[in-house]
Amino acid sequence: MLDSQNILDAQGIRRITELTTQQNILHERLPPDRAQVDHQQNVEADEAVFALERQRAEAQAKQSARSRP
Repeated sequence: MLDSQNILDAQGIRRITELTTQQNILHERLPPDRAQVDHQQNVEADEAVFALERQRAEAQAKQSARSRP
């Protein structure tokens, strides 16, 4: 148990408080950052799917155009 009246304990309490505050700030930043990364990855995946669907539609259109007399 630390005694806030003891100078060495008080410095230790202060240091622990500083570290805890820093960790809490980092912890609060991580979820939104992680959510942003997840969102960006989802957007990129969607774009890739849309590009493949467009290519498939173009290929089908070309094939249909060739098979018409």
